[in-house]
Amino acid sequence: MDNKKENQEVLNDLKNFVDESNGDNSMFGQQYNLPEDITEFVDVGTGEVVEQEQVDPMDVIRKIAEKTGNKIQDPNPKCRKCYGRGYTARDAKTKAPIPCKCIHPKLEGDEALEQQYLESQMRQPSRGDKRAMKRQMEKILKKEKKNKAKKKKREFQKQRQEEISKLKKNEGK
Repeated sequence: MDNKKENQEVLNDLKNFVDESNGDNSMFGQQYNLPEDITEFVDVGTGEVVEQEQVDPMDVIRKIAEKTGNKIQDPNPKCRKCYGRGYTARDAKTKAPIPCKCIHPKLEGDEALEQQYLESQMRQPSRGDKRAMKRQMEKILKKEKKNKAKKKKREFQKQRQEEISKLKKNEGK
């Protein structure tokens, strides 16, 4: 942190020593080049050079999502985090927008379970998480047990109907 401050002070001192009367970058009889902040970049879609202030941050997020193959939706105008902008902040170094959660579509079914599983593998579950997973597994097992029982009952009824129909055919002969 102190090095950054010192470097910034040295850079500011260099800028102060610039001979601005003739507009060249010379100091003590030598040429030097100060680093310049780049505020332009190439637009991927059109190939044009665009200034950073002219680009909508949501367009940047859409293009990144398009390149990575992710699906995003329009921002929620009632979102408490981004206030409907689609991004919560900008990265301090890169000035890239940080997307809000509201632009990602909600996962359903297998995708949601898979995401939940991946998230659980990334960190150690807390005591509450373990209990919640146990309850969820008990519900799933209970449903499976009911479905198996119903399936067995249907199969038994089907077999019984077949046996009765065979007996009726045999009696009819």
